[in-house]
Amino acid sequence: MIFKQGAMVKSADGQQVGQLNRVVIDPRTESVSHVIVQRGFLFTDERVIPVNLIASADEENVDLRLDAEDLEDLPQFVETNFIKVPEEERVVPDASQAAPFYPVAPMPTWRPGTPIADPGIEPRIEQEERHIPDDTVVVQKGADVLALNDEKVGDVEEVLTDPESHRITQFVISEGLLLKEEKRVPIEWVSEIHENEIRLAVGPKILEYLPANQ
Repeated sequence: MIFKQGAMVKSADGQQVGQLNRVVIDPRTESVSHVIVQRGFLFTDERVIPVNLIASADEENVDLRLDAEDLEDLPQFVETNFIKVPEEERVVPDASQAAPFYPVAPMPTWRPGTPIADPGIEPRIEQEERHIPDDTVVVQKGADVLALNDEKVGDVEEVLTDPESHRITQFVISEGLLLKEEKRVPIEWVSEIHENEIRLAVGPKILEYLPANQ
């Protein structure tokens, strides 16, 4: 399978339900465990889809095994919760020194250690929770690819996996800024996988011997 950001995602009942946004990788098994699908354009949400619910994937399309309405039952990638600030942690400033306060939202957020401008309004802490398995990494197009000497040698363009095991076989990376050349880097050359970067176990010179991606 080929996972490329921007590929159209289609449900089993033939509806276009969004675009592939990112892939979730388990570095321990070097496999793709989930994909993140973005729905909508102005008002968007992102749903986490287990890779076993994907029938096929290429550079242009990702075909799901579930119907469009079933996506509502899948978790959002990031869920925002608002938690009440405990009484003992609230800081109320001296009224003579407090700046004027003009409430613009019924539920203002608050950062620990900062004064509460209006004690009459219940402060909340904004907390984000990612609904992906522990120890997995979200990788998206454009993540840096670093050689053994820490030199940047390209950006992630695509993730290629075995259709049976979902284990990553290659990363397609782009080299250069203006005239980009794409090359396939085998997973055996990868030493670390992080959210914003892929680290290689080889130096930059050896990449020159890789054929261009066809």
